[in-house]
Amino acid sequence: METVNTPVTTTNWLCTYRCDAVVFPIGEQPLIDALVAAGIAMPRRVGMDAALVLSGDSGRSDVDGAPETERPTWAVETLADLVP
Repeated sequence: METVNTPVTTTNWLCTYRCDAVVFPIGEQPLIDALVAAGIAMPRRVGMDAALVLSGDSGRSDVDGAPETERPTWAVETLADLVP
C-alpha cells in the first residue's frame, strides 16, 4: 500500500517537476521535514530570508535548536509582527 498525504505528494511532485525550486513551505513540520529530507532547497540554505510564525507547533526552542542554515530570519508570534 502506498502512503498518499500532503508531505508525500508535495515532495514527489517537486522532485519530479521542479527539483530546482526554492520552497517557502506554509505547513506543518512533517511537510517541512519531508521537503528537507528530499533535498528541496529551503530559503535560508540559498541565502534568502524566511519567517516562522510561532503560533503553530514550533516554539522558540525549536528555532534556537535548529542548525544555522535552517533557522528563519524572523521568528514571530503573529503575522502582524512582520508588518512595520
